[in-house]
Amino acid sequence: MFSVSKQTKQIVGALTLTAAAAGVNAGTINAGGIEWDTYDQNGITFWDAGVTFQQWYTTGTYANNGGVMQLDADSVVSSAIAPGAMLSGIGKFTAFSDGREQNAAPSFCAAGPGTCELTFTFGGLTFNGTNTLDANNSWLNIYFDDSPDLGGINSNEWSQYANAQDGTLWASMTFDDFEIYAGDATGGFADGYLSVVDGLADVMAALDKNASGSDIFFTSSSQINPNTGYSASSNGQVTPVSAPSTVALFGLSLLGLGLATRRKKA
Repeated sequence: MFSVSKQTKQIVGALTLTAAAAGVNAGTINAGGIEWDTYDQNGITFWDAGVTFQQWYTTGTYANNGGVMQLDADSVVSSAIAPGAMLSGIGKFTAFSDGREQNAAPSFCAAGPGTCELTFTFGGLTFNGTNTLDANNSWLNIYFDDSPDLGGINSNEWSQYANAQDGTLWASMTFDDFEIYAGDATGGFADGYLSVVDGLADVMAALDKNASGSDIFFTSSSQINPNTGYSASSNGQVTPVSAPSTVALFGLSLLGLGLATRRKKA
């Protein structure tokens, strides 16, 4: 396990802002049908993306599609928050890089605004009875679809799990670290790390930058409705872990609970 204290993040963040003043160069990455803007700080490439999602706990089983874990009719049924229940979810990207204007028709589609959607599903984060989650069996898969059909993320988006997974597998990730800093197992604010483990070749080249460490830093906010077992209006932000200073750049949260650890294999 590795962890970075909030104080360290603040200190490194100050150093990062100082480095930014030294010079910023913009660039563009095109991978897997998605095009996003970047900026460069002393040879390090940065970008950020925004997401909305819905999450719930389930005791159902996931589908295994050729080694790729997926949500199915069993795993989208919400369960009580109890030991053994797994946090699962469905979401979509709403923005990819600050340099682009975002709207109902996302401008990050390489073929033009509104011509695609970038969706994701996740699961395997297991509640162990405290405000921590076991990430040993965690997964998060991102899909590119040139026929958008998911719609908005709302109170019943869990029922659209098939639409979220009917595109091309863009990237597969696992959770390395998950830390709650406000809230409890029902939701709140959290941050953590993801490692890219599979995906399209050009996407892997763009995202899989650290052979022995995490590739993505995420932050999020979410709250599960105790009456329905599902969250609504959850959102988050992701950015690459190209250097330790990246950790300090953003501070939202993605799944809103606990601590989970899993080192990326070299």
